[in-house]
Amino acid sequence: MSKFIGKLAVFGALLGVILPMASLADIGDVSQSQDVDPMVMDLVNQEIVDLADLGMENPGILQTNPFYFMKNFRWSTQRTFTFSYLKKAELEFDIMVQKAAELKRLIEISPNNSEGINNALDAYSGSADNLKSYLRGLKDGNGAGSLEEKLIDQGIKQIRILNELKNKNDFQADEKLENIQSALSEAIILLVEKINSPLQLYSKIENILNRQKGGLFKDVVLVEALNRLE
Repeated sequence: MSKFIGKLAVFGALLGVILPMASLADIGDVSQSQDVDPMVMDLVNQEIVDLADLGMENPGILQTNPFYFMKNFRWSTQRTFTFSYLKKAELEFDIMVQKAAELKRLIEISPNNSEGINNALDAYSGSADNLKSYLRGLKDGNGAGSLEEKLIDQGIKQIRILNELKNKNDFQADEKLENIQSALSEAIILLVEKINSPLQLYSKIENILNRQKGGLFKDVVLVEALNRLE
């Protein structure tokens, strides 16, 4: 991990410029500025996780829609008829991916709707708690290999999306965002401990992150992920 700490020192001078802009959910507002260096904008765009990265280009009905209860009813029904802890965890994480996509889309189209965003975060947080509960119930990690890879891959993407939402002038929910990120990190550790030694987690995260989109700061994301998991 020391080589990544070294890279952090090299990139440190740029972080103060790029990371605050990368935290903006709507990069289009920044791209309109005449004062932003095109090279910096290119770096920012490389780091932004979009709906396609989540595999949910169209998240469907959003939390602010009065018919959203239909989604909740469908998910409740699926939970009722899913019995093993592993299947419950797989289902709940799929629901979390959908909720992350909903949140991302809601921020894009209605960034000033703090009530809707907070409601979406509360629902998202509830799924994160459910996931941790199901993973704690696993006696072992038999058959959970595919979930482990998906949880690390999608979990890191969701942590990156939540980072985009932090420190926005029009959005004060950093504590909720931090709690969800911590819950995702805990869920990853819970599952890794069932399957492998946590010492193997570093190489797993590195391999998965190398397959994700991103440019200059993927090493920074890796170090942040490891620090969070630690």
